[in-house]
Amino acid sequence: MHDSAFKEELGLLSKFLYDLKLTHGSTSNIYAYTEDRGLLVSPMGTSFGRLDPGRLATFHAKSRLACGK
Repeated sequence: MHDSAFKEELGLLSKFLYDLKLTHGSTSNIYAYTEDRGLLVSPMGTSFGRLDPGRLATFHAKSRLACGK
């Protein structure tokens, strides 16, 4: 799955968890490993109900920041 599509899926999943009241406010981060062993991580202080997939940080397999803040 392409990174942008994967980011969108992670955004939808976080909203789903928020809507089920399994998380509230900005309680923690959400992250997922990519197929190429990279990592997508949400910014600190982000509500799962309003996660902007474009703000997810992307790390390569060697722990280097590829994009995001």
